[in-house]
Amino acid sequence: MKIDLLKKILILIFLIGSISKIEAQEKQDSTAASKIIVENADNARFVNIENEFIRYLNGNVRFLQDSTFMYCDKAVLRGNQLTAFGNVVIVQNDTINVFADSLIYDGNTKQAQLFRNVILQNENQKLFTEFLLYDLGTKIGSYTKGALLKNENSEIKSLVGKYFVNEKHVKFYQKVTIENDDFKLWTDSLFYDSDLDIAHFIAPTRIDQKESKIYCEDGFYDMENELAEFRTNAQYIQDKKTALGDLIKYDAKLKIVTLAGKARYSEEEKFAKADTIIYFEESEQTELIGDAFYKEKDRSIVGERIKYDGKTESFSSQGRSTIIDSTTILTANSIEFIDEVDLGVAYGNVIAIDTSSHTTIESEAMFYKKDSNYSKAFNPDGTRPLLYTLLDGDSLFLRADTLVSNEIKDSLNSVTLLNAYYNVKLYKSNMQAQCDSMSFNTTDSLISMYDSPVIWADSSQFSADTIEIFLKNQEIYKIKLKQKGFIINTKDSIYFNQIKGKLIEVFFVEGVIDSMSVDGNAESIYFMLDEVDAYVGMNKSICSKMSFTFKENELKDIFFFLNVNSNMIPIKDVDPNDFLEGFNWQDGKRPKNAKEL
Repeated sequence: MKIDLLKKILILIFLIGSISKIEAQEKQDSTAASKIIVENADNARFVNIENEFIRYLNGNVRFLQDSTFMYCDKAVLRGNQLTAFGNVVIVQNDTINVFADSLIYDGNTKQAQLFRNVILQNENQKLFTEFLLYDLGTKIGSYTKGALLKNENSEIKSLVGKYFVNEKHVKFYQKVTIENDDFKLWTDSLFYDSDLDIAHFIAPTRIDQKESKIYCEDGFYDMENELAEFRTNAQYIQDKKTALGDLIKYDAKLKIVTLAGKARYSEEEKFAKADTIIYFEESEQTELIGDAFYKEKDRSIVGERIKYDGKTESFSSQGRSTIIDSTTILTANSIEFIDEVDLGVAYGNVIAIDTSSHTTIESEAMFYKKDSNYSKAFNPDGTRPLLYTLLDGDSLFLRADTLVSNEIKDSLNSVTLLNAYYNVKLYKSNMQAQCDSMSFNTTDSLISMYDSPVIWADSSQFSADTIEIFLKNQEIYKIKLKQKGFIINTKDSIYFNQIKGKLIEVFFVEGVIDSMSVDGNAESIYFMLDEVDAYVGMNKSICSKMSFTFKENELKDIFFFLNVNSNMIPIKDVDPNDFLEGFNWQDGKRPKNAKEL
């Protein structure tokens, strides 16, 4: 008995010593970003297998890795491999919470597998599923066994999906449905921008509303503003009314349906066709615009603009006209075209749509030449024309005093140029810009900005004498800052990372910065952070050339070349107003939304 008691005492002493060593090791390694730290457990049991401790933890278990907290009822931790059970909770950045019944987590790869009653909460949105693969590093969640996404306005379900938490984008696949108070949607593939509350259709889609049904194979629905565009075999049905068109626009708040391109409308014995058809659901009024034709029983009417009142069964024809030329749809209150001089003039609420590039220009006046594909849009009343199109799968809005489009041809090639001047302002959800004039070469996919151009993207500002934006497949892959290039980045508007040089080139991969080079009189100020994103010091460098590499949108490496002069200043000695020459933070001029243009 005494021998057994002695053995137990020795084992207990050994375990206590081991625990002390583990705790000391954890404190020593607490600064290691990939280490899972045990912060609390009501009780614990340690098992040594082949000189590796396996920890069995029970009751109010809490872990920490980097800035991420994890909670559960009980867990098993072996090295950096964690298995958790009961009331599992993951907390990231105070806005991202993940709940589940159980968890398998690899602390080295930051890959988490969550099982049963899984909830991924990001601000006011919640994703519900029974199994979720979640990458804590990239903040991307994937599921293959069905899920439900809830927000303030709607519920979205699908069998398969991927949730990009940082970007607030979700891709849904297989048996996708959306439900809210106003409609229900069915499709097989859907891209959802949860930040803007916009659903992009990328497969055959059906939408049922209280009084109407819509079908399409491409388009988008802005659920917050209740605006939609339906393309490719688009169809609209209300009671016994059917409408078709290359493009259908729908405003649910105003209850207005607009059909553009080969528009058709039928209702029992009634039939209409036109370049553009606008239907007002509440008043049951229909407007036929451009090459309009309407027939009811033995009565028909042809004109440039026709109005039909379904309640009173009355007709009227007005001057509003639409011209469709190849891929361009031009609509205005009055249009005059002089064929002898190849000059057209459009006045009054002009809307020019290029269906090939999904680009729309709205202005009060427009001059155009058919043979040279020339157009000039302006507003005589002093307001500014608006251009909007798609870039990187997102809506881009632009205003300027004048917008000019021109096609330049030679014996071999043709180049289409879009010029905007003066006081140009641009808005996109993840990028804003301003300059005095801008040129867009649609053939080479090159945007050139002149005269004090500035670009804002997330928390960064780009400026130079001239800025060039290079596009490939409608995605930005390079930005070039020419002469007096200056990049400013800040996370708190107190300390500013700064880069300047004669020529700065920024390279993107899939919309994310991949690398950057600075050539000629390169200077930089960069603030160093510790593992909890606290400032530790400022690096100030001057050299002939610099290069930067990034990983997951975070700076990875900096390289300095030729005549390097670099100083590291502790944060306590840093003057926040220590700016490079030419520093000009212009966030106050940054458009906050499309309306501010």
